[in-house]
Amino acid sequence: MKKGVKIGLGLAGFLLVLLVGAIIAVKILVTPERVKEIVVPLAEEHLQRKVLLGDVEISLFSGIQLQEFAVRNREDSGNFVATDALVLTYQFMPLLSGQVVVDEVRLVNPQIRIERFKDGTFNFSDLLPKEKGQGSAEPVRPGKASSSKDIPLQLAQAAIVNGRVEFADHLVSPDTPLMILIDQIEARVSDLAPGKPAAIEVSALVNETPFKSMGTVNPDKKIIDLTLGLDRLPVGDFGPYFASQIPGKLKSLLLTVDLTVKGGAEQLNLGGYIAGQDLSLVLDALPEAALEKASFRFEPNLSLNAGEGQLTLNKTRVLFNQIDLLAEGSVQQLFQVPAVDLQLTLPEKPIQELLASLPQGLVAPATQFNPDGAVSLDLALKGTTQDPLQLLQAGALRFNKVSGMVAGYQPVMEGTLKIQGRGLKSEQLATTIAGQKIDLDFQVEDLLAQPLKGSVDVRSDRISLTRIMAQNKSDGQGGASASPAAKTSGKAGPAQEMGPYDIPADLKGTIRVGEVEYNGILAKNLVTDLTLRKNILTVDPVQAEVGDGQVGGKARVDLGVKGLSYSSDIGVKKVAIEKVIGGFWPKLAGAVLGRISLDLEGKGTGTQTASLRKNLSGKGQLQLFQGKLAKSQLTQGLVEQTRIQELESLSFSKIALDFLIQKGKLSLGGTADGKEARFSPKGDVGLDGGLNMNLGMKMSPELADKAVGGRLGKLLRDSEGWAAVPVKLGGTLTSPQVLLDEKALQKQLLEKGKQKLEKKLLKKLFKTPETSSEPSQEPSPEKQLLNDTLKNLLGN
Repeated sequence: MKKGVKIGLGLAGFLLVLLVGAIIAVKILVTPERVKEIVVPLAEEHLQRKVLLGDVEISLFSGIQLQEFAVRNREDSGNFVATDALVLTYQFMPLLSGQVVVDEVRLVNPQIRIERFKDGTFNFSDLLPKEKGQGSAEPVRPGKASSSKDIPLQLAQAAIVNGRVEFADHLVSPDTPLMILIDQIEARVSDLAPGKPAAIEVSALVNETPFKSMGTVNPDKKIIDLTLGLDRLPVGDFGPYFASQIPGKLKSLLLTVDLTVKGGAEQLNLGGYIAGQDLSLVLDALPEAALEKASFRFEPNLSLNAGEGQLTLNKTRVLFNQIDLLAEGSVQQLFQVPAVDLQLTLPEKPIQELLASLPQGLVAPATQFNPDGAVSLDLALKGTTQDPLQLLQAGALRFNKVSGMVAGYQPVMEGTLKIQGRGLKSEQLATTIAGQKIDLDFQVEDLLAQPLKGSVDVRSDRISLTRIMAQNKSDGQGGASASPAAKTSGKAGPAQEMGPYDIPADLKGTIRVGEVEYNGILAKNLVTDLTLRKNILTVDPVQAEVGDGQVGGKARVDLGVKGLSYSSDIGVKKVAIEKVIGGFWPKLAGAVLGRISLDLEGKGTGTQTASLRKNLSGKGQLQLFQGKLAKSQLTQGLVEQTRIQELESLSFSKIALDFLIQKGKLSLGGTADGKEARFSPKGDVGLDGGLNMNLGMKMSPELADKAVGGRLGKLLRDSEGWAAVPVKLGGTLTSPQVLLDEKALQKQLLEKGKQKLEKKLLKKLFKTPETSSEPSQEPSPEKQLLNDTLKNLLGN
């Protein structure tokens, strides 16, 4: 055997002896009892707590294991921290070269109980470093800081097995402490080495809600790449911690989190989503607009630069029920006074889905109009949060066939409302009613002003009120305009008065329509100015060309009262009545001719027929020049009653009527002068169309001669030869009935007969001429005696 080999074997043997000796020494000197005698008193002195330690197992080649380690609470009332086992395993050989390679550090069944007391202190407050002036503290001795460069350390794996953390908070809930339990904690950190990312994997139950996280962490470079998951956490369990931040009561919310967090202090990126289900919330300010079983989803695509205080949003998505909102932009000066520069987009969405997504108590006033169609929204926010009302800089609200039932009508809206600064302006905005397109120019000076000030201009080439009212009739009997209650019961509810409306606006505008049609009546070049102020709508003046004449006037409507309140002043000048009467009374079309002028003042309240008839009042004058009443039910009735065919068509040089509207009827009186007949009508026309009128008719001398062979006419003649015929008018405007007033006729004939008999008797008995006395003179004794005798014979 060579000498070198002998030396090597000897050295190896010597080292083996040393190693065996060391093992024996460790076994003899480093016993569990000796470790507990040294470690426990030191720990108790430092912590000022009782420390418990069970068995200690030490292996020179593999590691150390501590059994049943616990730190008691300050009053020794229970364990603050406890673990069934603390296991540390390492590699022996790297120690010989000055390296520490730890295979595993494992805590088995660790348990921590944290309590916050009513005074705000914790059960570990005494373990925290005290601030200067609050008591003595161990001075920090200067020395050389340890570094991974001094003793290279590698940790293959650190783990927590079946951990448990209990938190009892007596401060937020003094009577029954709020309990938060993080149970079944499984945590594992792998490949922990200087300058390298460590892999992390954590799972637990948070108040029985699954939580998980996995990814990598690089402590040296302060970089993380983690996923965080939480499945349906009952947020209400933590309600006392944020109750003061919510102006109301959170009844329920299940929170789900699936986030990715990447980056470090310079740039931290956040992705994934945060979702909420079963959200029920009652706000103090809007208890009637409570959220019930709502859901939301927040899909962040954010970048945070903490050093510069900048948050960047890259198409971040927010969903609330069926409302989908996209946000993009940035927030500067995040930790000072944030400066916002954001674009918000609501993609086109059906209105019904939007309303269904919002609290029903909040949108109930809108749902009663049964809205339909779709809208989209773009908003630009820019400015500081110090003045949030100034953030809205621009925006656009787009209407795509948006419709709703309003007072039985269903207008359809198309176009855009644009926001510029604090102003609002329409762009290609139009509404269509029964196929009638109406262009709207709308502008508001300042959206934040109270009241809103602006203007509206309405333009259309042609509007057919006939078609619009036909839509009202067809749609108003069921379908879209019926209330939800009526649809459910199958019965239409009682008609409701319109209003009251509180419109915080101060508007002015114009209406210009080339042609307005109503039942064949044409109004051309309609122009009117309007104002809306303090819920008062004023239309003044109204001007239009109708029937080769002019129509004008003004109106005032108070929208702030139920049923509305209105007044009007209407003027009609020389309108050809034959061009308009058929639109109101089709049966009279072509039966009345002439030029009509009208002055009418009226006022009333109510939008339903019954209230309108009851509350409408007014007065006016009507004149008809060169008029003609052609063959109609009225003239046919006159013919039937008098047997005079010439009354089938009547001409008038002038008709003048005064009328008064009150108590549901129109009372009128006046004169009508014609060649064939004269009339002095007096009576009532009901607002329901009923007629009750004395025509005060007189026939010309030529026609009087033909009345019942001329005999009747002779008896009814006046001094000019005109014969008064007591005729009444009944029925309705659409079906008038002409009746002879027999009682008046009998009285009239008796009076005429008495006069004639008186004259003849005077002449025979007293030889007195028939025309010897004047009405103003006192009757002679003989005439007075005759009058008394005739009264007794014929009656008064």
